[in-house]
Amino acid sequence: MFCRQCGTQLQEDSQFCGKCGGNQNQSFGQQQPDYNQHPNSYSQPNQNQYNYSHPNPNSTGAPAKSKVVAGLLALFFVWGIYCFYLGHVKKGVIQLCLWIAGFIAMVAAIGATSVGPVIFSTLMIVGLCVWDFVDAIRIFIGAEKDGNGNPLV
Repeated sequence: MFCRQCGTQLQEDSQFCGKCGGNQNQSFGQQQPDYNQHPNSYSQPNQNQYNYSHPNPNSTGAPAKSKVVAGLLALFFVWGIYCFYLGHVKKGVIQLCLWIAGFIAMVAAIGATSVGPVIFSTLMIVGLCVWDFVDAIRIFIGAEKDGNGNPLV
């Protein structure tokens, strides 16, 4: 037996295709092409042509992002790298720019004679560390999603 959606060879009693998730039961009176005769004698169907539910929660086709990887990136690389990994590019750019500004302020504060620049740069960097720590907790408890809105695995 071959998948009605993508033509992948399946076991005879399969209800869903393991590759594309296509429903192998003819239901709702849909007339679907018969790919069981010869696997190479068909053209690839349009994915929008069929109405089927995909068993994979990440139906965008992108690989699922890992909670562990994202959380560890948030804890140990506090420059917003985890945001780029998750696909939150705008947030990642903001965090990276704030880190660069905090680093420049810290370097400038080293030669300063007043305590103001030191306090400012320290508060800026500590605030960004807290932001990353809170995001790491949100990632580990499952409250954070990737840039496409898919849950982390």
